[in-house]
Amino acid sequence: TNVRALTNGVHPVVMSFSCLTGSFQLSECFGETWLRDEAGGLAFYGSSVTSYWDEDDILERAIYEGAFAQEFTWLGGMFGYGMQALYVHYGGGGRTHRYFEQYNLLGDPSLDLYTSAPDVLPVSHAGVIIGGAASFTVNVGQDGALVALTRDGVLLGAAVSLSGVAVVPIAAPVYAGEILVTVTRHNFLPYEEFVTVAAGSQGVVSIQQALCPCEATLHVALADSDLADAGLQSVVLTSDGGDAETLVLAETGLPGVFEGEIDSALGVPHLGNGLLEVDDGQVVTVTYQDLDDGTGSPATVTDHVLFDCSPPTLSTIQVMDVDASRATLCLDTDEPATVEVRYGLACGALTESTRGSAGATSHSIMLRGLEPNTEYFYIVDAWDVVGNQTAAGPCRSFITADQPDYFTELFGSDNDLSNMCLLLVPDGSADFYTACIQETTALPVNPADSATLALGDDDSRIVSLGSGAEVSLYGMSYDHLYVGSNGYITFGDGDTTYRESLLSHFALPRVAGLFDDLNPSSGGRVSWSQLPESVVVTYQNVPQYGTSSTVTFQIQLFFDGAIQVTWLEIDVTDGLAGISAGQGVPEDFIESDLTAYPECDIEPPGSLHLAAPNGGEVWLAGAPVDIFWEDGNGDGGDFVRLLLYEGSGGLQYWLTRRTPNDGHHACFVPVDAPVGGRYKVRVQAFNDPGCRDVSDDWFDITHPPLLVTSPAFRDTWTTDEIVTVTWQSDPSVVGEHVRVGLHRGADFWGWVALRTENNGAFDLIVPIDLEEASKYRIRLQSYDDPSVRDFSRRFTVVRAPLAVTAPARNAVWISGSAQTISWLSSHPVVGDHVRLWLHQSAENEWFVRRTENNGAYEWIVPNVPPASNYKIRVQSYMDNTVRDYSPRFTIAEP
Repeated sequence: TNVRALTNGVHPVVMSFSCLTGSFQLSECFGETWLRDEAGGLAFYGSSVTSYWDEDDILERAIYEGAFAQEFTWLGGMFGYGMQALYVHYGGGGRTHRYFEQYNLLGDPSLDLYTSAPDVLPVSHAGVIIGGAASFTVNVGQDGALVALTRDGVLLGAAVSLSGVAVVPIAAPVYAGEILVTVTRHNFLPYEEFVTVAAGSQGVVSIQQALCPCEATLHVALADSDLADAGLQSVVLTSDGGDAETLVLAETGLPGVFEGEIDSALGVPHLGNGLLEVDDGQVVTVTYQDLDDGTGSPATVTDHVLFDCSPPTLSTIQVMDVDASRATLCLDTDEPATVEVRYGLACGALTESTRGSAGATSHSIMLRGLEPNTEYFYIVDAWDVVGNQTAAGPCRSFITADQPDYFTELFGSDNDLSNMCLLLVPDGSADFYTACIQETTALPVNPADSATLALGDDDSRIVSLGSGAEVSLYGMSYDHLYVGSNGYITFGDGDTTYRESLLSHFALPRVAGLFDDLNPSSGGRVSWSQLPESVVVTYQNVPQYGTSSTVTFQIQLFFDGAIQVTWLEIDVTDGLAGISAGQGVPEDFIESDLTAYPECDIEPPGSLHLAAPNGGEVWLAGAPVDIFWEDGNGDGGDFVRLLLYEGSGGLQYWLTRRTPNDGHHACFVPVDAPVGGRYKVRVQAFNDPGCRDVSDDWFDITHPPLLVTSPAFRDTWTTDEIVTVTWQSDPSVVGEHVRVGLHRGADFWGWVALRTENNGAFDLIVPIDLEEASKYRIRLQSYDDPSVRDFSRRFTVVRAPLAVTAPARNAVWISGSAQTISWLSSHPVVGDHVRLWLHQSAENEWFVRRTENNGAYEWIVPNVPPASNYKIRVQSYMDNTVRDYSPRFTIAEP
């Protein structure tokens, strides 16, 4: 079809359920041609990559059901309904994720389609809007019509008709000009008409701003047709801070409409000087004495404006979710504000900026396009809705992560995998695996005795593992897998995609030996076998579709989580090889070079041999254990790693990432290791993941009757913060209650809970007077039987930079009495000065804006309403994120 040759005057919405019609890889795809041609379409819906018959059938049927049966007649509604139906049909599995990404709408999702011949709306309304009116009534004759009022493209108000009538609120008073009335409803032609704004006999006065900063110019308007041609009219402006000013308004070109301006400033009131002197939180009222309000009676007409003179206060500034190319900065403001982050490679070179949404109090701003492993510096600016801007805060910094390796390479015409063997071993890193590669001339496992899989072209077969065996990919365990004819193994669902792409590869959990359009039905052999330590899938002399080129490679999935892919003759130049967690193409994806990894020893593990545990042992969670191994020929090098894994062989716990290769390592059994009898330990050369050995058989891990699970080893507690002690227990042995104690080294500091429920968790406030040290331990003990106890691993206590020590919890301070507010602080962090606030529920105010950071302030308790929920806030003068609150206390009357 030649779209550019069309001459029709009717513009359709085009839906294309086929491959690549919405491709983003072309300078102009089929869908873009429809939109760009004058005789083309209003919108286009199509797939950016290859699509599938079954999924397309479900999607297109659901779209039409949404439009005609469910009345989702706007494009976004009908296409969203279709995708929701696809998700429900597949339960979120299969190619659902892929379809949500590949089908895209080119056009306006709010476009409403006629489903019958459009009719004319019987709209009626007044031809004039009274100046300053709060609303305008439009008769539509239909329910559910959307009525909007706009002026110069700015929305003044909108409403939906009910019982044939829409009363449209007008957010900001309008006194002059024209307002456009627009009415729309499904299957009706839109209605548009201008109405004139004119003054009425009932006087209306308004201040254009409802909220403004102290330094402002107030725009005052008055509309009263009784004053037509009067020329001038006075109004009075008063503040609740004591100022009063008279403002003379001048009549505009419209009869009875007057306007004027007066400036305001922060300061002490001076009556009659023509300037409104105001302060934060004050209200200014404009008053007009209307001699005739249209009924023959006088009336006092007013309007108000609130002054906001304080910039937003920033708190809880954190940089989160930092990866190689992105970081998210989160913070709170004490009032609706706009936040901007200026960032760069030095505090004096903040060359980039990103702004968040306006009017929020909780802010989350993502910084994109960052470089890996780089320190970035940033300053946060914030301003409220009236423009009060926070002074530039301290320059902070964060460091981006290293570039993740996703172990995937897409080949164009540069496939270099022939006679190479790639080994991926779980290592607990952010990449999950460490990789090494070695040249080879033979497959590691002879496929002669393997079972043949009868795969057709673009086909997939399920393979179920026996004897309770499981393999794992990115820590997820599977007892079955799907072998695809196009050179890959998938998990969770089969796949028959033949065109290799990153989108298809990352759509499912996958190990791709060589993702290409292969056709085993025309030659070669695909087979599989289960060995004691692994599952092996071999593609042997399988031809590329429509060519005589063949490929031979083997995928070996070890039960300890390692993955090995061996390629022999690869006669094709394209394809894709690698692994996928099945969560879509990572935003920070960079293609790997599979043949550039360090060389590794992929031969049998040689002299490195694990001696204990070697099967049949019983380990106790949280208890010390000894691991022994042998390395007679020194193949393991100077250092080794030790891994504890469970069941399927998925990565569980690194017992140590580096320890001398001296044949012995003492450690503790992880407290969160689940009870079970399918555990093994792997010893592995530090510099050569291919040199390793595992326990010959499974051993057990069991739990004691009482086991402290947190704090964990090397945790850090901060004084005056709330922390949680957690544990596991057998209530039949421990009883209904426990005690919680604190030790520092060999010394018992004291009980933090003499009796608490044995429910697995206890929250405590870290005592403010604890000394900084790294030898603290928690003791948990049965309340009924002191011999049933357990200790946590050692953890560290550090002091909070700022901690309020008085008033104490439940203290009672009398109004008018002299009291001492005290605190502990770390001067380099807090600075030389602090501020003091009094909080009561949501109400708060500064009572000291700057005082020395000397740990104490003498305070005369003010005469405030008696209450038991007051708190004192002490805050660094130079960094408002460094702060602490006292416990709740009472202020009482004398």
